[in-house]
Amino acid sequence: MARLERLGLVARAAPRRYTAHPFVAEYFRSLLAGPPAAIHEVEREHLIARLDVHGPGPHAEARLDTYEALLMHTLRAGRTGEAASIYFRSLGGFSHLGLQLGAMSRGARIVRAFAEGGDPARMAIALESGRRARLVYDWGLYAGALGDLAQASRCYRIHGALVREAGNLEGLTTSLRALAYTERLAGALTEALQLCEAAAEVAIRAEAPGDAARALALRARVLHDLGRVEAAEAGFAEARALGDRPFARRSFWAAEHALALGRVAAARAEIEGNLAGLHELGWAGHRAHAETILGALALAGEEPDPDRAGDHLQRARTWTTATGEVEVVLRCHVLEAQICLAERRFVDAERAIRSGLVLAETCGFGLFVIDLRIGADAGAGGGPRGGRGGRAGAGRRAGATELCVGVG
Repeated sequence: MARLERLGLVARAAPRRYTAHPFVAEYFRSLLAGPPAAIHEVEREHLIARLDVHGPGPHAEARLDTYEALLMHTLRAGRTGEAASIYFRSLGGFSHLGLQLGAMSRGARIVRAFAEGGDPARMAIALESGRRARLVYDWGLYAGALGDLAQASRCYRIHGALVREAGNLEGLTTSLRALAYTERLAGALTEALQLCEAAAEVAIRAEAPGDAARALALRARVLHDLGRVEAAEAGFAEARALGDRPFARRSFWAAEHALALGRVAAARAEIEGNLAGLHELGWAGHRAHAETILGALALAGEEPDPDRAGDHLQRARTWTTATGEVEVVLRCHVLEAQICLAERRFVDAERAIRSGLVLAETCGFGLFVIDLRIGADAGAGGGPRGGRGGRAGAGRRAGATELCVGVG
């Protein structure tokens, strides 16, 4: 092994453990008489001895690595159902890996391993349909967070077909809503609106008022994006009439709507009413989104406070530094540009805008492209007297910005 290491054909991974060049690994594998599944079974036993697989979701990076290795060896040993249980129960699925830990790349890598050829349409047939659908749905969530909107949309469409075939109406409304959210980020607002309406219709048929409220709240946000502000106001009221207490994303949408109309106090109350609940659930990504809105609120009203906005920006970037979640990264670029413009640091504002534009255009986040271009125009004009999430009254111009997105 030492000689192979000197030749660069293996590398020391840990004491008495090596990683090997693929052709070296294949050579040694060929010397073993047993089937590959048996080799993975042996490694599984070693890993199980180091883990309590029935314990709560792991946090430490090394522990996550061990769980992932156990899952992969379990899968390659032909124990597909057990591997899925490790993902959903021990690792907690997206609700733990994604929402709380922000381990988006790890989550995407794991769910991809269940699909033949890395194709979400070819998820392991050894799994029952409900689990296949959940893996595809989580794949869409990871892909969207990592900025691959096309893959996210494809996953949600596949998920929708699976749950429709199973007659799962609640799963279908969730799928339609997730697809609408993704198409909105891409700037396909007309399609997003249609998907929201379909999601609301399915939720009502399923007698799921909570899902109906979520779909109606997203529909209202898309209506606002399209410049149909009065219809958006009615849409948010319709969602609340179902007995829904806005929380997380749907509360953020209502806050952004209120802020764009200059209702700063109402917007702040929406966000601040969420913070304790988000902290309790450990939804750090949602908390980062909230911080970007609080940053915009700090720049609103009669006395903008760029320093306070900068504190909110820093807290949001704690999440993006760890996870790279593209939507929040873009929100941070927008907020940074707004802070720079408020302080008349036009060169810095242009730098933030250009960085955001490159990312938005590369990943196809059409919703952010126009916002950032409007910000660039504002900087070129000598600085804004507001802007989306800027001073009171500027929301009317933000509405115009969003109308441009809809036309685009």
